[in-house]
Amino acid sequence: MPVVEAVGVTRVFGTDGMVTALDDVSVSIAPGEFVAIQGPSGCGKSTLIHLLGGLDTPTAGTIRFGGVDLATLTDNERTLLRRSRIGVVLPIVELVPTLTTWENVAISLLLDGRTMAEGRARAAELLNAVKLSDRGNTVASRLSTGEAQRVAVARALYNEPHLLLADEPTSFLDSVRSDEIVGLLRSLADGGRTIVMATHDVRAAAFADRSIRLLDGRVVELNVVRDA
Repeated sequence: MPVVEAVGVTRVFGTDGMVTALDDVSVSIAPGEFVAIQGPSGCGKSTLIHLLGGLDTPTAGTIRFGGVDLATLTDNERTLLRRSRIGVVLPIVELVPTLTTWENVAISLLLDGRTMAEGRARAAELLNAVKLSDRGNTVASRLSTGEAQRVAVARALYNEPHLLLADEPTSFLDSVRSDEIVGLLRSLADGGRTIVMATHDVRAAAFADRSIRLLDGRVVELNVVRDA
């Protein structure tokens, strides 16, 4: 069974239906895949990521997560699904600048009712996974852009999600930092994590197992990038 799939999905914005971001799109993501959603700005990549994560709902068509139609869930049920099974990394990282790195990672754990000790232990584990164990006590405002992106990935992994969605995670990084972030996603996929990454960067897409290219809201090409 796919981890997540879109079946005949269309998403129209505007009360007059003037902007069609996605037009009859069908994609299926298998467990353990690292899939790159490619295409130019405005092609519908971010819209598809938001739909797959239950952050938005389609105008037509179906989004299924683990075989469950997300449209059958309430807003609260979709929120709980994201908190327990889906991690999301957005292009602009929003960390609390006055908190330390580990506190920014642990904040979601604390909101879930975990103790400070549990939160700190889990944050240390995740920061080690993203190679930032030496920056745990650094105030977030002093992190580089690349380090902040790594913290965002660590924060998205706090709930051990079945699916990690990354929307343009390298858009504000140079080539070296971009390779670091996408290399991290590659290592997570090699460890069995299912990852969908929206990107316009050909270099970043080359790290994925498979590529889906969008143009004007439609799927125009499916490619196998590398051996899974």
